[in-house]
Amino acid sequence: MMFCCLLGFFAANVMGMGNVWTVMYDGGFKSHATKGWSSDLTRSEKTPEGLRVVDPSTEKGSGRFYQLDWHVNPEQGATVEARLKAVSCSAPWGVCLLVADGVHEEGVTFFPDKVVLAGVELSARFDAAGAFHTYRVQIRGADIQVWADEKLLLDGAGKFTTAAQHRRNQVGFGCGSSAATGEAIWQFVRFQGGKV
Repeated sequence: MMFCCLLGFFAANVMGMGNVWTVMYDGGFKSHATKGWSSDLTRSEKTPEGLRVVDPSTEKGSGRFYQLDWHVNPEQGATVEARLKAVSCSAPWGVCLLVADGVHEEGVTFFPDKVVLAGVELSARFDAAGAFHTYRVQIRGADIQVWADEKLLLDGAGKFTTAAQHRRNQVGFGCGSSAATGEAIWQFVRFQGGKV
């Protein structure tokens, strides 16, 4: 009986600390609510390394992007983690992780040699192509931070200010711009702070 009480207390505290992850992708899409848009000019395939998403085109309407409504409260914020390797990226949103809270949005873009906040053009040099890295994006109010393998890469205090298009409240990943080309291998995308 004591063990059950302690286990219940531990579970409640872990959940209260925000340690429960909602998985969007991890070898497959984990929610039927995941949406996507793609063109015949792009492709994706499961590989032993992860989901390879490729957009070699800059024609209007080209792109391959997966998104999930996550109902984040802007004042409480959210955390997203993604593990990926950027193979190529020609411009912002070519290989990106979207975070949008219904008020603000940002396209964290992964170039082979840097990571960029597309909306405010804040960037940091980083080898995103040489190996897989786990990136963590934290948003709250007007603040955004990007971490790579537990090291702070971008401190966007007061810079999470680009207006959310159509008040979207979503997390997403892939190649999100017709004007850009990109290729990356995604191993997982998960989040805390929202709900599906």
